Amino acid sequence: VYTNTIPAGALTTGVGITTVVPAVADLTVLQPPTIAKAFAPISISVGGTSVLTLTLGNPNAIAITLTAALTDNLPAGLVVATPNGLGGTCTLGSVTAVAGSTSVSYASGATIPAGGCTIVADVTAAGAGSYVNTIPVCALSASTGCNDAPTTATVTVTALLPPTISKSFAPASITAGGTSAL
Repeated sequence: VYTNTIPAGALTTGVGITTVVPAVADLTVLQPPTIAKAFAPISISVGGTSVLTLTLGNPNAIAITLTAALTDNLPAGLVVATPNGLGGTCTLGSVTAVAGSTSVSYASGATIPAGGCTIVADVTAAGAGSYVNTIPVCALSASTGCNDAPTTATVTVTALLPPTISKSFAPASITAGGTSAL
């Protein structure tokens, strides 16, 4: 908050009239929102689930309003799990995370309270690989501006290998009535 003051008596007109009361005005400068993301755990098996957490930051003392929807487009092959595990501290009625879809979004007009909030959803993948998920600069647009830094998180999906079995006899040849270990 910046306060600008013109003190009493600081303004005099050409006919000798001087201000008696000071003039005071405040200007409040609000900070833009921030965004961070994470997967937990960062490594899962094919078909397993990882929790995606979007952290929407608001360093201001008042709530701010989204001027456009925030959409986190998941990388190809990564989808919202069934069930979606939707949770967090943001207004969940404004969050869309449809099971099987490739994005999680927070609606235009939704708010980020002072101090920020989180959106949580479960994700999964049908194929092995490293899935890098990035939200670019200005994807989170609010009444105070937009995020000035991108955020990236990676989840690694590993293939499950089928179990194997083998057997052998030691010794492989015995005489009648002898013993061998299997």
